[in-house]
Amino acid sequence: MHKKIDKKFQMLFTEEELRNLKAEAEKRNLSASEFIRICIKNDLTEKTSYSRIMALKTLSNLNEK
Repeated sequence: MHKKIDKKFQMLFTEEELRNLKAEAEKRNLSASEFIRICIKNDLTEKTSYSRIMALKTLSNLNEK
C-alpha cells in the first residue's frame, strides 16, 4: 500500500502571469493550482517523452515514403 504525501512548492508570478493563469484556469473550471498540476503532468508525461517524440518522427517518416 502506497501512502500519498503532499508537498508544498512556492512560485512567484508577475501580475500579468498570475492574471493569465487565473483566466486560463477559470475557463476550464479549475483552481490555478490544479491547472498548474495538470499542465506540468501533461508536459512531463506527454509532450517531452523521448519515446513519444521518436514514435512521432517514425510515423512522419512513414508518410513521406
